[in-house]
Amino acid sequence: MNIREPVVANQFYPGNPSLLKDMILSFFKDKNIPDIKENVHALIVPHAGYTYSGKTAAYAFKQIQNKQYDSVIIIGPSHSAVFDGISVYPEGKFKTPLGNIEIDKNLTDKIISFDSRIIDATEPHIEEHSIEVMLPFLQVALDNFKIVPVCMGSYDFSTCNKLADAILNAIGHTNKVLIIASSDFYHGHSYEECKQSTTESANLIASNNIEEFYNHFYKNSAACGGAPIVTTMLVEKKLQNNKITLLNLTNSGDVTGVKAGYVVGYASLAITK
Repeated sequence: MNIREPVVANQFYPGNPSLLKDMILSFFKDKNIPDIKENVHALIVPHAGYTYSGKTAAYAFKQIQNKQYDSVIIIGPSHSAVFDGISVYPEGKFKTPLGNIEIDKNLTDKIISFDSRIIDATEPHIEEHSIEVMLPFLQVALDNFKIVPVCMGSYDFSTCNKLADAILNAIGHTNKVLIIASSDFYHGHSYEECKQSTTESANLIASNNIEEFYNHFYKNSAACGGAPIVTTMLVEKKLQNNKITLLNLTNSGDVTGVKAGYVVGYASLAITK
């Protein structure tokens, strides 16, 4: 069986299983995390190292703790591979220090067969961290789930819309599939610009302004996972899941206390039925 090995364990998160689980559970204990009562259908989550964005990610993953999802579709941008279209890891398992997670071949087959721009390929996933960083959080929050790893190499609006249609065609109107858009926000050397840009991005998403957010991220490079976010928003709009809640907003400067130099913005949001 094809097993995708972890590539950022001991870099983005602890490679020791006990330390990793304890870190995630400590994030979940934050008393400031709100408790969303509605059924969560999608999340937008940062994918930096856990010491930087882990607390913000926990605001999202805490909303699904002990809930039941048959599968989780994780849509991430490509940081390491250059390719056109969309790459779906078709079958096998993804490995983390907490164990292996099976890929939902039934869903991957349906998504891949929907359009020629969606390809069956493992190579773009091998060095990509944007999906891997989500997995330990899911393993702590959920039991008995499969995944659909989707990596986007093209960020134009038509590709986002095509992938949204493929996902909608595959999942229908089930409440048993969770969608995650993996994205950090502003990357640059200005703390004030980071706060302004990340806040603008988060507010556009929370207001469900899909095209305005697309234009903002595309013109300003305001979110590395902007295309996964747009795709997820399009799916949810077509499902009439229009309530988007901003859960947490911060940046690496706020986390570390070092506000000079390179800074990255983080936000977590939930989309509910």
